Amino acid sequence: MFARKWLARDNERLRREVGRCQTLVRAAQRSLGLPPSSRAEEGRRLKGKRNKKAGARKVKRRRMVRGAKVVATLRQSENAPADPPTGAGQEASPWDPDAPRKG
Repeated sequence: MFARKWLARDNERLRREVGRCQTLVRAAQRSLGLPPSSRAEEGRRLKGKRNKKAGARKVKRRRMVRGAKVVATLRQSENAPADPPTGAGQEASPWDPDAPRKG
């Protein structure tokens, strides 16, 4: 019984370690500009098919609205004037070297 638990724990630890190593290899390949291995491409293609064989349905991803909102906000800020108009009653900033000083 103890040996079985130990083996299961060791198996999970080794699987995590292999996953980390594979991630490092993929990152190194991308940084060198190498194309992904054909085995990785095959795994991505079969991912949905494996789920269907197991009886699970593939979940469709929802659109992210946040991205569209951020883009709209950035576009509005592009069209806005860069320097806000200064009012007559506002004092100059003490850090602005070109601002006129009060006497």
